[in-house]
Amino acid sequence: MRPKRGPLEKAEDALRLVVGAALLLMVTAITLDAAGRYLFGSSLPGTIRITEWFLMPAVVFLSWGAAQRHRKHVAVDLLRQRLPVRAVAVLKRLADALGLVLFGLVLWTTAGFAVDYWGRWSVESPSLPAGPSRAIVVVGAAFMVLRLAVQVVRGGEAAGDEE
Repeated sequence: MRPKRGPLEKAEDALRLVVGAALLLMVTAITLDAAGRYLFGSSLPGTIRITEWFLMPAVVFLSWGAAQRHRKHVAVDLLRQRLPVRAVAVLKRLADALGLVLFGLVLWTTAGFAVDYWGRWSVESPSLPAGPSRAIVVVGAAFMVLRLAVQVVRGGEAAGDEE
């Protein structure tokens, strides 16, 4: 039986759909860009800029919280296999607390950048707004902070956690 999904899990699942759509758009745009360049001698204008500024950040940063929820970030299992279960649980909680502090700093710093860049536009063609691409990082960091806070408070095995 699946555990009941709360609002954080539902929001993370919605972000996973956004990430999937961004990945599909990115692959499609780059494929069309390459095909246009080789078949017609002209690429799609703005493909690389839109991919770099919006789609790639969405794929990378918006998936942070869901990856933490499922504990799919890079981990070193060599030490973990040799430790008792209790020690592994303590180390997991310590890593979650340290991650909460570090990603809290990431959130605070990137929020400042997003505010500073909100009204700015790029000078290259096509001109794109700079703020929303920075806001993507803020949203990803916020979900990571929320997920880590839930795991720290609930001892790492919060509802929605799947090993």
